[in-house]
Amino acid sequence: MPPPGTVRPPPPGTPSPISVPRLANRRQTISIPADHVFTVPIKRIVDDASLDLWLHSEAFARLIEFMQTLNDAVRGVRNTAGGEVSETVQKTLDVLQILDGWIDEIPPLESPQRFGNKAFRLWVQRLEESSESLMTSLVPSSRASAIPELAGYFAGAFGNGTRIDYGSGHELSFLAWMCCMDLIDAFGPADHCVLLTRVFARRQTVSPLKCKPEPGNAHVIFPPCPLPSLPKVKNGPFHEHSPMLYDISGVAQWAKVNTGMLKMYVAEVLRKLPVVQHLPFGSLLPFEEAHEMGPDAGDSTVQG
Repeated sequence: MPPPGTVRPPPPGTPSPISVPRLANRRQTISIPADHVFTVPIKRIVDDASLDLWLHSEAFARLIEFMQTLNDAVRGVRNTAGGEVSETVQKTLDVLQILDGWIDEIPPLESPQRFGNKAFRLWVQRLEESSESLMTSLVPSSRASAIPELAGYFAGAFGNGTRIDYGSGHELSFLAWMCCMDLIDAFGPADHCVLLTRVFARRQTVSPLKCKPEPGNAHVIFPPCPLPSLPKVKNGPFHEHSPMLYDISGVAQWAKVNTGMLKMYVAEVLRKLPVVQHLPFGSLLPFEEAHEMGPDAGDSTVQG
């Protein structure tokens, strides 16, 4: 096993690098007017051609900047930091508590499946049927017409009832939901830190144990989020059960770790067709060519 921090060469057939812009102050140029027409999000990524469109889309640009904004908001902040919780953030935490309560209300079914349990389908069905009503407590009355669009992302953020699994694509749907809430000003700059330390962290604990994680996604990590407490759940040599974290442990500076995880998230989640093909697009995350980025926007190269 190479020492921690060893840079591994890209595997054969690795795609060429793409440029991911650092979209400085992009959010300040986006305004959602009172008469904005919201739409129920639909899936648009179906093949390599549409995947390329996604990578250069306005939706991709908005999500990337929102991710970077949250990342910056938690710099120097402890994972256990509380922070001031706004009314909307508290209501979001209350909704997540409701979802958690459903796990106890829906008992496992007798099932011959090796992984997961068919009762998870009932949990997802309840979520899909209730997502719009759950949104009513979180969305300002002046933005009530946005509820069907927001509900589309929220309902897809906790797993798939047909396949009985969950993974990075569902995590991405929750990120998209938070981004859309930010775009309609239901969340604001003062919420960005606690959206990770409180809301996203709480979302990760809403885990209906009646489903199975997707292969390779037993611990799905959004780049700026706290790392899972693996010593509590895995045994054996660290470099064998968690080679990625083993490599990270040898990096001298946290800033480099953070940058590397962001690049890896783009490469392994946002650029992977099997993951992003399930992400739907509405009016807040438009599946159209990105707008001009402005002269002060920087660039960083991300290896796929």
